[in-house]
Amino acid sequence: MSGDELALREGLPSGTELGEYEIEAAIGQGGFGVVYRAKHRYLGTVVALKEYLPATVAVRIEGRVCPRNQALAADYEEGLRRFIEEARHLVQFRSHLGVVTCVGFFEERGTAYMAMEYEEGLPLSELLTKREAAGRPLDEGELLRLAGQVLESLTVVHQSAVLHRDIKPSNILIRRSDDRPVLIDFGAAKEDFVRYTKSSAPHTRGYAAIEQMEADGKLGPWTDLYGLGAVLWRIVAGGHPPYEPLVPVDALSRMAARFRGQDDPLPSAHRLGEGRFSIAVLDAIDQCLELEPTDRPANCGELLPLLAVPVRKDLVESLHANSAKHESGREERGSQEEVEPVPEFTVRQGESQRWSLLERAVFGSAVLITVFALSFVVLLGGRRESSETVAPEDRQRETLALVPGEELMPRPSTEETDSTVTSRDSFARGSQRLGSLTVNTEPTRAHVRLLDGAGEYRAGMELRVGEYRIEVSAEGYETHVTKVRHGAGPTELRVELERPPLKLVRNSVGMELVWVPAGEFVMGSESSEAYDDEVPLTEVTLSEGFYLGKYEVRQREWEAVMGTNPSEFQNCGPDCPVESVLWDETQEFISRLNAKEKTAKYRLPTEAEWEYAARAQTTGERYGKLDDIAWHGANSGGTTHPVGEKEPNAYGLHDMLGNVREWVSDWYGEYPGGRVTDPLGPSNGRWWRVMGITTGPSRVRRGGSWVGHATTTCRAAFRYSSSKGLDPNGVRFDNIGFRLAKTK
Repeated sequence: MSGDELALREGLPSGTELGEYEIEAAIGQGGFGVVYRAKHRYLGTVVALKEYLPATVAVRIEGRVCPRNQALAADYEEGLRRFIEEARHLVQFRSHLGVVTCVGFFEERGTAYMAMEYEEGLPLSELLTKREAAGRPLDEGELLRLAGQVLESLTVVHQSAVLHRDIKPSNILIRRSDDRPVLIDFGAAKEDFVRYTKSSAPHTRGYAAIEQMEADGKLGPWTDLYGLGAVLWRIVAGGHPPYEPLVPVDALSRMAARFRGQDDPLPSAHRLGEGRFSIAVLDAIDQCLELEPTDRPANCGELLPLLAVPVRKDLVESLHANSAKHESGREERGSQEEVEPVPEFTVRQGESQRWSLLERAVFGSAVLITVFALSFVVLLGGRRESSETVAPEDRQRETLALVPGEELMPRPSTEETDSTVTSRDSFARGSQRLGSLTVNTEPTRAHVRLLDGAGEYRAGMELRVGEYRIEVSAEGYETHVTKVRHGAGPTELRVELERPPLKLVRNSVGMELVWVPAGEFVMGSESSEAYDDEVPLTEVTLSEGFYLGKYEVRQREWEAVMGTNPSEFQNCGPDCPVESVLWDETQEFISRLNAKEKTAKYRLPTEAEWEYAARAQTTGERYGKLDDIAWHGANSGGTTHPVGEKEPNAYGLHDMLGNVREWVSDWYGEYPGGRVTDPLGPSNGRWWRVMGITTGPSRVRRGGSWVGHATTTCRAAFRYSSSKGLDPNGVRFDNIGFRLAKTK
């Protein structure tokens, strides 16, 4: 991207004076606002000026920025507070070569502005694409040099109790002047402006750790190292012939595969880079990409020796002094070993060459690009100040095996030790000694509660020796209560919750409907794949559970009720979804079915009910790997398929994101934003003009289809409007069907 002025929505025009700066051009836009190239009116220095204008909650009116409505005022003010706090923290990195920092800050026009260093360079994402297209992917020496310099920058950031939280190739700039990687971030703070999202951390799918997507996820340096590991994985994967730029599989999809007992859908770096990179480097990358935070390096000091990159001596001393300070908030892993000083490292490529961290250019010439603003977030929580080395015998844990219906006891050791006797004696004496308690759960988002007034549970909390009752619960799972005898040493308990058996109803036509419990979720999406009508994000409460078709309505079920079959793909068979159905025809089908079943409870789901059921307590764009859960344009072979051939979601619903799109009851309109309960959609539909033809008020269709684009339409948040289910020429759409809901 060049510095040419872009046509950006709501951007201020060139020549506008802001504080001591004059805008030359708008050069970028993200969820947080707009970035301008601006010049100091007295000194002549050029900066990147970052304006706080969060698109989901704010608007510019007559030159001033203000909340979109009174209901969003609190969100706007909270985002502004974080924006100001961000500037204060970024100033401290002004002297570091690897971080673009804040050089000025002021408030004006109802909002705030941050002046950032203006650099020129090329994002790593573009560099990788260019190198791979030329058949010259990065080699191990270049990867290690890049990793070492990024880790040096991250070390400085982490030691200031700050996290980046959005490390990815496009947020690493290769600076033109010295070819050094620089941490940047364009729009990384966007989720700070949406109070009710599940995750409080900004993140990018594929580069975000699982804890960033959990409501109570515990973030730390290990979170940034997952992102860096994904960047290094991308370098390894993209360098594999035929040099196709691959994107790491997102952590939620990986966790879902683990839950179903399937192989990890993310190919290991070891497999992709074997023969081109050393085993040690590939193993280090794979360790950074472990799903469990405790299985990753705890901080940069642990990762550097694994990669064996050259490190400056002053950085080594700093790492050594602070190695025990970065475990705060993570599940206890035992006391951390002292980090051994890492001397200059010899990289062997043909012949050994000794190099230091700042010597030699990394990648030859760079292409011009404007550097956008860097956006860090404060790392909350305390630090562990102790740096004591703990003897191996003091690191022993009592591992507990969970057996349903049995009392939990420490798993017996293969050898008798004095610690076992001491633990038993402590119970007999009612010892007042303390020991730490950690409960690991599956799913990881489960809520842990200590019963009988034992206090609020925190991972690694210190408790007196004794017997405790522990409750573990999660939405969509059966609650489990168990007893544990807690000794003076660390106690670690793992509880795997089970899903309740599906609650089904079956009618006389043979249709099966699955019970969907009441609950809450965030409706819509702000991902890079999302469309404009998927915002503003709306927090929805469904106060009543409901039944929803396990499958899309099949052709044989339609024929049993209606006596006809409008489907284009009748040769697909009676178990294929009925399609080419108009919305009005679904109402006639429902009316006849209710009469046949002597009830009035069958209906179409609301749009909110449909998305809630499709997500099934997940927060990503999809509830699993796309090819495993949906028929879409890239795998369908140009036809529909029998229902139920793809994997269901956690509620037991099949084909929610593929095969055919599905009618819902709502008129098409904008989301309300804020919080709503049991929404029914607009009271009437808007009129639309398509291809020169004015259509009637539009109803909503949800989900992807056999002809749908895999990455844009086969998503839980995707929505589409249609007046009748006809194209502008009056031809039925052969990718529209429906599934039924039933009121309890």
